[in-house]
Amino acid sequence: MVPTLTQSKDAQPKDDHLVPQVGSDEQLMLDYQAGDISAFETLYRKHKGYFVSLFRSPNT
Repeated sequence: MVPTLTQSKDAQPKDDHLVPQVGSDEQLMLDYQAGDISAFETLYRKHKGYFVSLFRSPNT
């Protein structure tokens, strides 16, 4: 059996550096996971160049 970690809604992280910063990719993904479509749109705009480069031909 694999152990799982559970965290109550009111639990606070012990290390502040582990808390996603507002506007960070991590926070945007958490927001998107919670149903905020605009968070995904923000992430896409932020990294659009990278996404497009994945599909470009190496000869262009």
